[in-house]
Amino acid sequence: MNTLHLCHWLNISHFRKHLSLMSNLDSVVIFGKVTVDEQKQITAATQDIGINWYLVKEHNDPNIPNAGDKHEISHDQWLELVIKHNNTYAWK
Repeated sequence: MNTLHLCHWLNISHFRKHLSLMSNLDSVVIFGKVTVDEQKQITAATQDIGINWYLVKEHNDPNIPNAGDKHEISHDQWLELVIKHNNTYAWK
């Protein structure tokens, strides 16, 4: 069963603590400010497990400077992900 994990970004350590909750059928949507270096760390952490991850772009202030990144999505796109997944799980 696939689950969409919702993560309010704190830091990479917080993110890694929750990776054990995920399978390769899951995806994670990240909300918050993420630096380019943190983006690289997220990619490295999720690559081995095969997890899809997405960063919700704020309308007036994109989280990642290089707009158009394949991981960057709009609020409308994350709602589509909620519909496509069987379950959702929010991290605290």
